[in-house]
Amino acid sequence: MILISDCGSSLCKWSLFDNRGEKIKSWQSLGFNFSIHSEAKIMEMVYHPKWPFERSDISALWFFGAGLNSPEHLDKAYNLFSGVYSRAKVEVGSDMVLAALATAGSEKGVCCIMGTGSNSAFWNGFEMIKNTPSLGYLLGDEASGNYFGKEILRDYYYRQLPKELCEVLENRMEMDLNTVTDELYRGDKPNKFLAGVFGCLTDRLDHPYIRSIVASGLEKFFVKHIDVYGESREWPIHFSGSVAKGLEEQIRKFATTKGYVIGRIVKNPLEEINLKDLEGYGDRKKQQK
Repeated sequence: MILISDCGSSLCKWSLFDNRGEKIKSWQSLGFNFSIHSEAKIMEMVYHPKWPFERSDISALWFFGAGLNSPEHLDKAYNLFSGVYSRAKVEVGSDMVLAALATAGSEKGVCCIMGTGSNSAFWNGFEMIKNTPSLGYLLGDEASGNYFGKEILRDYYYRQLPKELCEVLENRMEMDLNTVTDELYRGDKPNKFLAGVFGCLTDRLDHPYIRSIVASGLEKFFVKHIDVYGESREWPIHFSGSVAKGLEEQIRKFATTKGYVIGRIVKNPLEEINLKDLEGYGDRKKQQK
């Protein structure tokens, strides 16, 4: 059997295929990020779920994850999963590669992720040749779930969030300042917590305040993650991730005002990819070595 994973900081999505390429099952588990979480914490989350298969039955694992943006982290992931799936052929890569394969495929384009975090790269049809550095939830992640969550929390505690939105937050989550700061400064997943704050208000996208912070976030994202590629004027721009899909209308309208062409916007790249795409990518990687 073949196991494919799209692992973000909030959720880790898995799909299991038989050796003919037919999907057997899809499911989700807790997400993790190789740039944030310790190997011990990652191992705990990898082993914790009751998988619907025996590990010894896996012949190939394709793992695409958040934080796999350096040779060190790629080696760490490869060694970890090679130990877990000792009989399988293991391939690891960044979540950006999966997003590009699922949206641009074998065509050129600027591919973006906008979920709990955010990032972008120029994809030449078989590899990333340009990539803005991922600065994470503290310094980067413009227009991501955690970016908007920080904006909302900051305004809530500074008493600048509209009263009606304060009431929504207070009805949907614990807003005691000590509880929130514990989550942010001592919790395992502050970026996921922040994204959850934004998630509480995504049914209020028409509110003037939400429209304003979304417009500001998109402006920053385009300046820092799209304008920097000269190719962005020549090739379509694709997006993947839950925030991108939820803001599809806003993204397309904003891009039009900037003169960009938006291609595909998908929520879950794992649902858009097939084994032939992966095999072709794997073959091209081998030819480059």
